[in-house]
Amino acid sequence: MKPLFAIDLTEDKNNVKMIGEEFLVRELVATEQGGVSELKYTEREELNAPESDIECPPNEDNIKRKKKKKDKKKKHSDSEFLQTEEKKLSRREKKAREREEESYDEKTKAQIALRSALSEAYSDVGVPDDAEEVDILTFSYVIKKGTVTPVIPEDGYTHYVNLQMRIYTDKRRLCLADLSSVYAFDLESVKGITKVKKKTDFPFWNKEVPHNDSLYKPFKVKRHIGGIYTTKYHYILTVNQGEEELQLHFAPYDLAVFERLAEVSFWGE
Repeated sequence: MKPLFAIDLTEDKNNVKMIGEEFLVRELVATEQGGVSELKYTEREELNAPESDIECPPNEDNIKRKKKKKDKKKKHSDSEFLQTEEKKLSRREKKAREREEESYDEKTKAQIALRSALSEAYSDVGVPDDAEEVDILTFSYVIKKGTVTPVIPEDGYTHYVNLQMRIYTDKRRLCLADLSSVYAFDLESVKGITKVKKKTDFPFWNKEVPHNDSLYKPFKVKRHIGGIYTTKYHYILTVNQGEEELQLHFAPYDLAVFERLAEVSFWGE
């Protein structure tokens, strides 16, 4: 078994390559022209291109489909008035929201600006607006007696780093995205969820609601001196890749999201 988004230091302490690059489907890459980023698709993503992107040679069936589309447009021409009114309503709602935001304090305005900037950045790599945020646990490790053992790297102070990513499904794939990359796993390859009953430490709190809110009470999240957070356990999503099993470690408070989107349930204690 190999842990996804983890770095193996067993044979090379200077290794920086993270496991899971084979699941990368697209990423923003800086071009030579002024450092502008350009969205690149991997071969794996091209194989999953939507049918609408594939050019078909003109034939009788295609001509008939085009005629049906034209007829459909004619039928919906009467709805243009309603669409115009909806746009007007949308503009009025936008202005009302802008007036409301003017009354916010500076901290709230900064939070709104940050969320807006993040949404725009995720949109650049094709992440839908309704994608949810989850904490993926990344770490460095060594193999001891055949077991994956997380270690604290020289430039770190916790065994795990909780990397915030956005999760969603697309074309029967479970997708995870950061601000520059999207990774995808076939839902059919997801085997299940298991629990790691070991203390888990990480450096950040990425949720908008504080860690000591009643919402997170069941997960017993604690904040220690130095700003380190801990929980008594976390979860693993197992993915099959041929004959090999890969493990995706994630924070305990995101279990419900993974169960719903990965279409698996955790039945343990």
